[in-house]
Amino acid sequence: MPDLLAKPVSAIADADLFAYRNRRAREGSTVYQVVAGQRVKVRVPTKPSTINRDLRTLRAALKKARPEYRFPAGAFFPEDETRVRWLRPEEEILVFEPMPSPFREMAKLAALTLMRQGEIRQLRREDVHLEQGVILLPRAKAGARPVMLSESARKLLQAQIAGQDGPWVFPTPHGRPHSREQVGKAFRRAARGAGLKTFASTTSGTMAPRWRSTRASPRPS
Repeated sequence: MPDLLAKPVSAIADADLFAYRNRRAREGSTVYQVVAGQRVKVRVPTKPSTINRDLRTLRAALKKARPEYRFPAGAFFPEDETRVRWLRPEEEILVFEPMPSPFREMAKLAALTLMRQGEIRQLRREDVHLEQGVILLPRAKAGARPVMLSESARKLLQAQIAGQDGPWVFPTPHGRPHSREQVGKAFRRAARGAGLKTFASTTSGTMAPRWRSTRASPRPS
């Protein structure tokens, strides 16, 4: 990413994107593990899905800055989708609309941005920059990263933030972030109501704990 940031947007070419992708794959990511009772920093391979998510963010940014630029489809790594089943647009309506607020808005934001469930649950007002059309996640899994917002995502967040004045964008009635279990339960109940048994019985791996699995790519609007 530093190499790309040093370049003018107008000068970014396909070769730069492939170089960024290969460098991410080669260098891996930094994580913390407990070894012999101590928290140590180690390097681990970066998952293709993580690199692809960052490439989608770059694609969205380039589309805004250079509408004529065609992002190379070959830059994305193949992903193992055996444990992921994407919701179709018509299924999103059946599942999301009956959900109570703020779970409905959380699910819609996930479909629009591909943010992780934990990122949405713990999203703070200070991380949302509506005027710039971006969310800045300071504690993302692979380090700080921007999430570009479509007009639909901006309107959703604007309404959500205007409805309450606490530090969290999606708080519980007690002013704290919702738990993983609360979010999963709300989704499974809605999935059962929509007749989607695959998701209704899921407890790990796909939609219930990982809202970003709702779509293969963020919506454009």
